[in-house]
Amino acid sequence: MAISKVFVTRATGTQGSAVSRHLRKQGIAVNALVRDPADERAAALKDIGVSLYEGSLDDQDAVERTVAGCDGLFLVLMPNLAEEGSEPRQAKLLLGAAKSAGVHHVVASTSMGAGKMKVPGQDGESSLFQRTIEGKYNVEEQVRNGGFDTWTVLRPAYFMNNFFWPLNTFMFPELASEGKFVSSYEPTTILPLIDPNDIGAFGAAAFVDPKKFAGQNIEFAGEKLTVEQVVPMLADAAGKDIKAVYRTLEESMALAGKNPIIAAQLSMLEMHKLIDLEKVNGYGIKMGTLKDFLQREHRLVQQTFDPSNKEGLKLF
Repeated sequence: MAISKVFVTRATGTQGSAVSRHLRKQGIAVNALVRDPADERAAALKDIGVSLYEGSLDDQDAVERTVAGCDGLFLVLMPNLAEEGSEPRQAKLLLGAAKSAGVHHVVASTSMGAGKMKVPGQDGESSLFQRTIEGKYNVEEQVRNGGFDTWTVLRPAYFMNNFFWPLNTFMFPELASEGKFVSSYEPTTILPLIDPNDIGAFGAAAFVDPKKFAGQNIEFAGEKLTVEQVVPMLADAAGKDIKAVYRTLEESMALAGKNPIIAAQLSMLEMHKLIDLEKVNGYGIKMGTLKDFLQREHRLVQQTFDPSNKEGLKLF
């Protein structure tokens, strides 16, 4: 039986907004907890029929108000780099409130490689990135052991929008400013890529048919491309010359302990092996390609490479 109302966490974010849109297309009600209902991203949710509640994911009263009457929970969290263990802590609060409210089905989105991803030469104590991934696996374990009727864990691959504003400003800071794709990959490194819109499609599908997706840990991508295939596609879309620059393994390992982005790139070198595209396609959900994404997000591409666009996100 399909779920009728879902509390979508981080509904103004990349994944939460995609899930909300797809749920509403399926006629499923959505509740969202937002810090500022007047924010344009929150207003866009309201325009498609999402019910907005004001507050934060750390506010138990606000969480309980938002989840009341819901029979589904879409759980996606982001680490607070200033607080060790922030994701497991928030998950405990959210899952506890969801259980008390009578939620039947939980869909959690974590990360490709959760519970498996390792950074060469680092352990969980020394690597900020490794601790973050372990935190996501802890969230998964809470979901699996939460006593819900059914649950699904989604492990999306590498987001296509990581190459573009505002994420590129810390993922690939030289990309727009210098026309350089600087990474710790190799030219032949295979990147399993996911269009965030497809995360929304998978999330909604799991609520429409919980039985079909119950008890599954799904690692998924839309396609796999090598870095030397991706860079020319970015250049063509931007109408710019982009040069690929590859750090040596020694350079990367020296930087990875303090830079979680570089650590993440090192961990990605073999991650494509975790994803079986034939199995992914077996779910019957049409997956987007990078070519599709670049065409649909043409304005975002142009904004990214606009010299006047100086704003970005800062992690550290």
